[in-house]
Amino acid sequence: MSEKRNSELSEASRLEGLYRKARDPVLRTHLLMVWRLSLGESTREVAHAVGYSHKWTKEIARR
Repeated sequence: MSEKRNSELSEASRLEGLYRKARDPVLRTHLLMVWRLSLGESTREVAHAVGYSHKWTKEIARR
């Protein structure tokens, strides 16, 4: 497995951990969005899954 792929998996695992520990509902949703984006899902797929607009999902991803 390439080092880049290992790094991506490590980051996804870290984001998953942060998501699962988060208690604030807004932060939790934002972490879910970033986590799913890190797994390669499109912003449209993530927006649909979490119930946010595509525009707002792109804004969160940009941050």
